[in-house]
Amino acid sequence: MHAAGCPEGQPPQPDRRPPLLVAYSVQGHLYEVALPGDATVRAVDGALVITHALGPVGGIVQTAPLPGGGQG
Repeated sequence: MHAAGCPEGQPPQPDRRPPLLVAYSVQGHLYEVALPGDATVRAVDGALVITHALGPVGGIVQTAPLPGGGQG
């Protein structure tokens, strides 16, 4: 790691706002998705569309379970 805390040769990461928990409904059932605080989400034709303040979303690069399993 170099001084910015990023792997060697990688650009420094921008300051980030705290994550947001976005609640949405499917046929009356509630679900949630966590997003970075700099992102926004909207529903378009039945799909959640994520945009980001820094620019276009390049794709999904990883999914992982929430700590504690997220099973309330």
